[in-house]
Amino acid sequence: MKFLRICFPVIFLFFFFSCKKFVENQKEKAAMSFITDGHWEIASYLVDSTSITDQFGGYKFKFNDDGTVDGVNGSQAEKGTWLGNVNDYSITSEFPSGPPLNKLNGKWTIKDSGLTYVKADLPTDSATMHLHLIKVP
Repeated sequence: MKFLRICFPVIFLFFFFSCKKFVENQKEKAAMSFITDGHWEIASYLVDSTSITDQFGGYKFKFNDDGTVDGVNGSQAEKGTWLGNVNDYSITSEFPSGPPLNKLNGKWTIKDSGLTYVKADLPTDSATMHLHLIKVP
């Protein structure tokens, strides 16, 4: 009986942390699938309240499982990187090329999302960027 009183809490904690890790892995897989399945375009990009959305006209984005992202506008393609974090609801992106895609560089905090859209903010010293991405059917 004494053995059970000692072992039960240890076994319980082992299964609790194993289940927690499993749930976290499933959340990460679901988020990765959501992001990498399909193409995205910028529906709106605001610097505070000023729209610069037209600078991204024609661009479509494909997020890949290997952490790369392709920004394609017609025959022009630019490659960047991305990293999603399900724990703090953020996506960090980096395009080494110049404008306009370098305006996507930084750690974006996801404010809202659904099956076909993501809204994220990027605060800077001079302004807050507001990005609204939609999934292209």
